[in-house]
Amino acid sequence: MASLGWGELLAALALLAILGAFWGRIFSRAGYSPWFAMTLLVPLLNLYMMGKIVVKAGYNVAWTLLVLVPVLNAVMVLVFAFSEWPADRELRIKQMRMVYGSGK
Repeated sequence: MASLGWGELLAALALLAILGAFWGRIFSRAGYSPWFAMTLLVPLLNLYMMGKIVVKAGYNVAWTLLVLVPVLNAVMVLVFAFSEWPADRELRIKQMRMVYGSGK
């Protein structure tokens, strides 16, 4: 599992800037402030980063969609905070196999 590198982070920020410029133009032509477009872009960036964290923890990326549901987002935070992550479980099993042998 690869971690988030500087290149990927810079690419995401560049995409955010480009989308912000385009959406800002669209919003200004519609009579809204261009900064209003940022209220849409920041949550999208948050979803992207949350997806990276969820995948690194060992869960399916679909868990990220629960952030959009008002009550379930609080439940999701509690589940992630107090449950054992699948990635930690795999690490613990590998460490036990190294200490006690594979059992075969």
